Amino acid sequence: MRSRLIRHQHLAMKLGIFIIGIATGFEASARQIALQGLLFLVFMIFEPSLYAKLLFALRKILIFLSAYWLFATIFAMDFMATILFSARILYLLLVMVYAWGTVDKKQLIYQSRFCLRFSSGACRHQLHHLHLLLHAGVSKRLQSHSARR
Repeated sequence: MRSRLIRHQHLAMKLGIFIIGIATGFEASARQIALQGLLFLVFMIFEPSLYAKLLFALRKILIFLSAYWLFATIFAMDFMATILFSARILYLLLVMVYAWGTVDKKQLIYQSRFCLRFSSGACRHQLHHLHLLLHAGVSKRLQSHSARR
């Protein structure tokens, strides 16, 4: 199942999913977080490479969660509040991996063209340099690849 459905979503769609996911992550109950997290996991079936990125992110956050649970135990925090906070952290991590795990740099620059029309000179300047760096990196890779042959 390699449809790349998530990879080809428009930047505005990914940004909308990210903002709505973050907003609901702060206000939702444990049941809502579990159901929305399950929904994200189901949608990630269309992009199997996201599961590897999610496991990598979970490995990185495991140290923080272990320390949090240790201090929550030492300071006798409410168990349900500790569970809800941990679930929110994991949900926010899932939203971030879903929305930004498959961002293609070329597509990101192409889809953020509208910023060039309405933004200040500093933002336009930074996007222009990012575009130049991207093309320089691609051309260097092509030159090194052709030199190896």
